[in-house]
Amino acid sequence: MKIGSAAGAVLAGGAGSRMRAEKAAVRFGDGTLLDRAVRTLAEAFDRVLVVGRGPAAWKAPEGVEVIPDDEPGLGPLGGMTTALGAAKAPWVFVAACDMPFLSVAIIMRLWDCLASAPDAQACAPRLAGASQPLAAFYAREALGPLRELVGRGERRARRLLESVRATYLDVAPGSPEARALVNVNTPAELAAALGEIA
Repeated sequence: MKIGSAAGAVLAGGAGSRMRAEKAAVRFGDGTLLDRAVRTLAEAFDRVLVVGRGPAAWKAPEGVEVIPDDEPGLGPLGGMTTALGAAKAPWVFVAACDMPFLSVAIIMRLWDCLASAPDAQACAPRLAGASQPLAAFYAREALGPLRELVGRGERRARRLLESVRATYLDVAPGSPEARALVNVNTPAELAAALGEIA
């Protein structure tokens, strides 16, 4: 069952300097990291966007809208601004493209968490006390505070969660939800994640 009042957005604009390659184009299993993220979000949402600098080293899956960053070079907050502005839905689930084990299960748990916090403007997982802003739901009304942060030169995605009414889903270390939040930033982390699916 899909979430009708939300859209999914994959952030694919990172340069991947630590990976030494554009992460969206990195091969993982039977596709790329971007392919996996899009497939997961397409199971949960009717509309999925890919936000980035435009297809350079990577190509979005068929039928997926690619939205160029409004202001490239601003990091995740820039991509989130573009995503919330383009999606038009009341809610947007924002995901980084470098989370190969992201699951529909954690997306649905976050959505259920929002149901118990009717005034919330965001819902993010929290693992070992650290919020995970790049696997989270944001209300479109968070666009105002988001633009203010970007205008002030802020680059840290967690600052958005601190600037809006956020609720959290606490995730236990070692749980399936914690695995869903694993991201790969380096060749070593990629090799470890590939080892899990080998």
